[in-house]
Amino acid sequence: MAKYLTTYNATIPSGATTSTTIPLNGARPLALRLPAAMTNTSLQFYGSIDGSDFKPIYDDAGSIVTIAVNPDSVVDLQWAGNLAPYVKLVGSLAEAADRSLAMVAEVEV
Repeated sequence: MAKYLTTYNATIPSGATTSTTIPLNGARPLALRLPAAMTNTSLQFYGSIDGSDFKPIYDDAGSIVTIAVNPDSVVDLQWAGNLAPYVKLVGSLAEAADRSLAMVAEVEV
């Protein structure tokens, strides 16, 4: 089977804590690019099987999957495997401005 990389763009709107939906649909996340400015210091992963009902994604230890936010960086997500068909990133604080995120994923066809 052939594999290729694709980028999914998402935004956490100004005044909000939750990103727009990232439609992975079987793609395997590899990396997440964070913008130069972020209000939050961590982001949690929420997943959905239908694209509308999002719930926290838990790891094997029973903790919500969370990444540290380092502005203007790329976060390795190769550990994530197949998270869920649809993913949102959720912070604990409302962002001070629109924040654009980009998730690079591997698609197998």
